[in-house]
Amino acid sequence: MAGTITAISVQKKNPNRLNVEIECEFAFGVDRLVGAWLHVGQELTDDQIQEIVAGDTTESAYLAALRFLSYRLRSKKEIVDRLNQKGFTSDQIDQVIVRLEEERMVDDQRFAESWAESRKVFRPRSKNWISRELRSKGIPSPQIEKALSEIGSDAQLALSAAQKAHRRWKSDSIDEFRQHCTAFLARRGFTYESIREVLPIIWAVIQDENQTE
Repeated sequence: MAGTITAISVQKKNPNRLNVEIECEFAFGVDRLVGAWLHVGQELTDDQIQEIVAGDTTESAYLAALRFLSYRLRSKKEIVDRLNQKGFTSDQIDQVIVRLEEERMVDDQRFAESWAESRKVFRPRSKNWISRELRSKGIPSPQIEKALSEIGSDAQLALSAAQKAHRRWKSDSIDEFRQHCTAFLARRGFTYESIREVLPIIWAVIQDENQTE
C-alpha cells in the first residue's frame, strides 16, 4: 500500500511498537527502533514498506533472542531452536545469530566453559554426563573437550558431589555408607573407578565429624 504517511501512533498494548497509517488507513505496525526514521508526510513505496516489515520481523526475532538470553547464557543451537519454535524464517534467524555473535552475546566456547564450571561448583556430574549435555545443546566436540579440561578430573568432581551430600550418611554403618554413596555417585554418571577413590575420603570425613559432635 504505497502512499503518504498520515499518522504515526504508539500502540496502546505495546508502547514499544508504532502503528503507521498511510492515506488515513492503517498500513502496518513496527518496532519503535525500526520505525524511528519514519515521519508524517513521508512517501513510501511498496518496496520500502516490504523492507520495513521484513526488518521489523527480524528485529522481533532479535528481541526474542535477547529475552531468551536474559535468563542465562545460551548455545547457538538453543537460540536457533527457540526462534524456529516462534515461527521465524531461517534467513531471519541467520541474521540474528550473526548479529548476536558480532555483539558477543553468543559464544559456544564461552557457553561450554560456563556450563561445565557451573556443574562443577553447584551440581557436580561426571565429565561424560556433562559432555552429553553439551552435545545435546549443539556444542562441537573440540569446544567440549576444552571446557572439560578446565574442571578437573572425574575423581575430583565425584569427591565434590559426595562432599555436598555426605551428611545424609552420617548415621550409616560402613556397609550402608558404601551402598548409598556408590548409588548416589553412579546416578550422577561417575564410574566405579572414580567412586572407589572417593569412598574412603568421605567415610573419613564422616567419622571425623561424628567424633567431634
